Amino acid sequence: MSKLQDEKSILIVVGYGIVGKQIASILRQRFRKILLIIAGRDFNKAKEFAETLGYAEGIAIDVTQVSQISPLYGKLAAVVTATNDPNNYILLDAIRNHISYIDVTRWTTRFKEAIIRISGKKITQPIIFSSAWMAGTAALFTKKVSEQFSIIDTIDIDILFSLRDKAGLNSIEYVDQLGTPYDVFNGGNIRTVKPMTEPKHVDFESGFSTNTYRLDTPDQLTLPMFSSATSVSARIAYDDKYSVHFLSFMVRS
Repeated sequence: MSKLQDEKSILIVVGYGIVGKQIASILRQRFRKILLIIAGRDFNKAKEFAETLGYAEGIAIDVTQVSQISPLYGKLAAVVTATNDPNNYILLDAIRNHISYIDVTRWTTRFKEAIIRISGKKITQPIIFSSAWMAGTAALFTKKVSEQFSIIDTIDIDILFSLRDKAGLNSIEYVDQLGTPYDVFNGGNIRTVKPMTEPKHVDFESGFSTNTYRLDTPDQLTLPMFSSATSVSARIAYDDKYSVHFLSFMVRS
C-alpha cells in the first residue's frame, strides 16, 4: 500500500532538479518523519531520487496540465514548487484544495501575474511567493536590518555571483529576460530601466572589487511595500570580470 494513503506529506514539484534536490535534502535533514513526494514529468527520475532520500515517493506531475495535485487532496501539508508554474495551475490547485503553497522560482513578470490571478480568491492556507533573490534571503536580511532605522531612503542589493554556483533550468530560461526593460522605484517614482546597465562600483567584503549591473528581481517590487524606502535597486556581478563585461556588452548591443 502506498504511503500516500495514510499521512500528510510535502510535495516538491520537479523535486529531482538542482534546486528541488537541495530543497528535498534540507527538508529530509530537518524533518525525518515527514513523507516527501518528489514530482516531475519524468517519473523515473522522481522515483530514483526519492529512493536516495528514504521515506519518500516519486510521482509524475506535469505543470502544464490542470488539476495535477487534486488527486492528492487531503494528503498534502504543503506544496513547494522548484520550477516555474507558467499557467498557475499548481498555484490555483493548491488554493482550491486548501493546501499551503511555497514558490521559489518566479521572476518579476510571473510574480505580478500570479498576484493578479489569485486576487479575489478565497485563500485559507499560507501562500508564499519567495522567489526574490536566493528564495528571498537577501530581502529577509534587508528587512531585518532596516528595522533599526526610523527612516530609510534607499535600499541597494549588490550580488556577487560565483560561476561555480549551481543553477537550474529556470535560471537558464531567465536569461531570455535580460533584454527586457523593467520598472524600479526611484525617488518615490516608477522608472523603467534596462538590465545589465547603469554600473556601480562595489568593494565586496571578500576583497573582490568590480562593477555591478542592474538585474530584474522581485525584491525591487516587494521591498518598497514593506519599508519606507523610496528607491530600491538590485545589481549583480560575477566573480569573473570578463564574463560580466561580456554579458553587459551583449545585452546593450
